[in-house]
Amino acid sequence: MTGERAFEGPYDDFCRTLPASRRTIAAPLSAVLGSVLSPEQTQASWATQVLASRRFVETAPTLATFIDLPALGVRGNSHLPMCDLNSNRVAALIDRWIRRHSL
Repeated sequence: MTGERAFEGPYDDFCRTLPASRRTIAAPLSAVLGSVLSPEQTQASWATQVLASRRFVETAPTLATFIDLPALGVRGNSHLPMCDLNSNRVAALIDRWIRRHSL
């Protein structure tokens, strides 16, 4: 995968600056998405960033999971879900993901 990028998105410039040896991912990863506000309530680029994150997870060269908190009934989170009042629910989901994959 040397010289290739796993996804196209808002972080392309950052990914290009990484050495080739760091462009592939060996460790499993999970992307955790909190509540999404409409473009009128937040930056319009947020929807693009969410799509780029989903695409990255779908094309990652390793075990990767996109954990969509609102889709799982966990609502009211910010972009830092482990700092919110319901962080125990978020931690339980992440713990379940870790255990399910024997990590």
